[in-house]
Amino acid sequence: IAAHLAPGRFAAKERIDVSALATHGDGYSFAQWELVPEDVFARVRQEYDIAGHVLLAPSPSSEAIVAFYDAHGAMKGLPTNERASRLTAAAGAKADIRGDCFIARVSSASGGAPWELAADFVPADITAREWLLAAQNSHDFLPDSLAGQLSTYLHAQSAVAKVKHAAQVSEGAGAPTAPAVAAEPETEAGENHSSAEAELTWKDENDQGEQGEVHVQVLVPARTIARDITCVITADHMSLRVATLAADKQVVIDGKLFQRVDPDDSNWVLESAIPSLPTRTLAITLGKEKKMRWLTLTRPG
Repeated sequence: IAAHLAPGRFAAKERIDVSALATHGDGYSFAQWELVPEDVFARVRQEYDIAGHVLLAPSPSSEAIVAFYDAHGAMKGLPTNERASRLTAAAGAKADIRGDCFIARVSSASGGAPWELAADFVPADITAREWLLAAQNSHDFLPDSLAGQLSTYLHAQSAVAKVKHAAQVSEGAGAPTAPAVAAEPETEAGENHSSAEAELTWKDENDQGEQGEVHVQVLVPARTIARDITCVITADHMSLRVATLAADKQVVIDGKLFQRVDPDDSNWVLESAIPSLPTRTLAITLGKEKKMRWLTLTRPG
């Protein structure tokens, strides 16, 4: 988890929460993101700590279920993880999660640290009714010490992971110390990694709070034009291919939708590019056949 979160590859200065940045230990304070200097952003995007958010408290018959994510996501400008945030709300432990999130079963032989990963938490478990109901009830008696114990333990483990990560980076020839900003891998076309993989978010409502539509936003390279997009929406399936992404990342979506949609009431549009940004937004609207709440965009498998 630490190795995955450390690079901060989806950090974006235009998404920085300046209030979160102001509470950082270095005392940065800016009125708006445009005023954040590049050298400051380069430093804060390398910051990370693993946050552990307890969704289901442990019991004698079951492990805890915990969401792991980057505690500095808002400060670094990571995108809101709509799916993970909705999952925490459904479990009765709402949190605003930024960036990638890992859901895991965690156990402790002693009831405290050290915590260990337990049985696999597979994609099909995410929307399982049994544990979600148990999670909502468990927060009525969640020990106050559990979250604190877990947070302290993860903070210590995160510090160890940072040291190991820095050591691995500095082992390269001619690199006596870890660089302040780790270089992002380049695509086959020689472009920065920000163009190699699309960033996708979605929400289950329109701007008026009505649940008749699902809105999907995909950040694609700024050079993308309409003919680079292949988006096919049927009643129960959606596929999206973006030709300007790295060859192995061009298929962004290809799966069965969570619920049926009306293809005639669904569409996509490529929003205008902003010259100062390396990406532009592909906006997709899915018109629901039935106004039911969606828990995921596509179904596992």
